[in-house]
Amino acid sequence: MPEPTTPEQPARPTSPTTPEQGTRPTSPTTPEQPARPTPPTTPAAARPHTSSFPAAATSPRATHPAAWAPTATGNNPLIKVTNLTRDYPRPRTSILKRAEVVHALKGVTLDVKPGERFGIVGESGCGKSTLLRIIAALDRPTTGKVVVDGKDITNLPERRLRFLRENLQLVFQDPMSSLDPRMRVRDIIAEPLVVQGHPASGARVKELLDAVGLSADAGDRFPHQFSGGQRQRISIARALAPNPKILIADEPVSALDVSVRAQVLNLISDLVDELDLTLVFVSHDLSVVKHVCDRVAVMHAGEIVETGTTGEVYAAPRAPYTRRLVAAIPTLPKALAGATPQDLIPKGARG
Repeated sequence: MPEPTTPEQPARPTSPTTPEQGTRPTSPTTPEQPARPTPPTTPAAARPHTSSFPAAATSPRATHPAAWAPTATGNNPLIKVTNLTRDYPRPRTSILKRAEVVHALKGVTLDVKPGERFGIVGESGCGKSTLLRIIAALDRPTTGKVVVDGKDITNLPERRLRFLRENLQLVFQDPMSSLDPRMRVRDIIAEPLVVQGHPASGARVKELLDAVGLSADAGDRFPHQFSGGQRQRISIARALAPNPKILIADEPVSALDVSVRAQVLNLISDLVDELDLTLVFVSHDLSVVKHVCDRVAVMHAGEIVETGTTGEVYAAPRAPYTRRLVAAIPTLPKALAGATPQDLIPKGARG
């Protein structure tokens, strides 16, 4: 008996727009796009920052004016530090001896007026970074008092320091260690706004990038894709995001190449003028402080040994330690002192 024949099944129609399985479909109207190359890192000086900062109409300061109203007026200091001390106990090395104590700060007193550019200069280990941490309420003093914008912050708990977190921002020495390598630049810059409960708009991030001399597409990249000078510009943009009154810069150019230091210093100086900021600038180099600051305090071994305008301290230092700092500044006459004409000829060109 012949087997019953099964009627032939019609072939499944294929979609005219779907190519053969195993190949990636392409749009019939859009040509295949090549892989997007990673933008090359350009030197920090490739694009200067704009001369005017973005309008404050979209900033938290404009939307919440009462929260930003200054309480320090006239000649009243915006930052007032009185008889500040900070002691750190060392680990005990013997049960028969008391633990030694490191006196990081010894009776430090200083005032910073609104709109002033105040420099703190001294060698490594003199206590200048400890002083900044206490002013920013990241550490507590052993004794003494710190008043910022008319408010005593010495013993305030963190929940009552919101006003300080918005009005005071820091730029750290090493931008690579202060930027999260897993976050894109746009999220890094917007982070202070998100933490403080303000809307983080893409337009605001682009404005800040433009203000520090970076292109808008820099927000899509990661910190490791930038040079050291560009990373420090990103740190500055992040610090400016909540529109602070006070900008604290802790050795912001000491980790940068000499070729880009002046560019970053000029950027900070211009932004301080445009935004009417109060700047506290820390450095171990008196010549850098002279370039940026109006007034300077010289620290040595946890104490302030001299305070005055940068011109006065630079031209006629009174304290012996300040005189040593000024003498250590490299100048061309000092470099050529005692040199003979033969010494100025490169070794490879000597006959």
